[in-house]
Order: sequence, then structure tokens, then C-alpha cells
Amino acid sequence: MAYVGNDVYNQRPEYNMNTTSHTVRTKLDSRSVEKVKTAVTIDWEHISLEDTRKLASKAIIIAAQSEWRAEGAIPREATLDANAYANPTRKPRGPVDLKALLAKMDKTERASTIEFLRQLADK
Repeated sequence: MAYVGNDVYNQRPEYNMNTTSHTVRTKLDSRSVEKVKTAVTIDWEHISLEDTRKLASKAIIIAAQSEWRAEGAIPREATLDANAYANPTRKPRGPVDLKALLAKMDKTERASTIEFLRQLADK
């Protein structure tokens, strides 16, 4: 589906129920300062349910891998709830796991942090 100019910004869903419109801001690379604003229209008319699931699976797996890395533990098996990724809710922040944080630090950083904590405890 082609569009001219800024028509995508004004597109209303009832014009074509087989498209979705998005505005994205993208940097060329991590060093770039400028984010380029792009109006994107996705045409869903010729995609099968199977292909939609393939696309969604890729996105869900990438999101799960990111979560596992942040948690510092990668499971051997996982069952992922697609709805939980499509409609995420914010998890309340739990207490900081100091042991896990210290384990990720190099020796010098760990010693410095432990010394800082000792100084806090003495106050």
C-alpha cells in the first residue's frame, strides 16, 4: 500500500481495516543524536495467521531473552504467554538482590562497593 506525504498520520482505521499506522523515531546507530520520525503503515491484508504467529513469535522470543539477560538466568525450557507480551503489566519492583549485583561486578568494583556499604553501616 503506497501513501503520499503525511496522509498516513491522518489515516483513520475505518478506511482500511487491514492496515495499522504507527509513528516511529529511529536513530541511524547508537552514536547518532538525531532520531528520524517515520510514518509507517503495515498492510496486513495478505498475511496468513501462521505468518502472523511467526512474526509475533520472533518478537516474543526477543523480549523474553532480554528479560532473562536482565534477570541473570537463562532457563533450559520456557512457556511464554503471548497475551502477557501483547498486554504487559508493570511488575512492582522488588528488593534489590545485592548478591546477584555483586556477582556481576569485577573484583575491584565489588571491593569498592563492599567498602562503601561498610561505611554506610557505620553511620
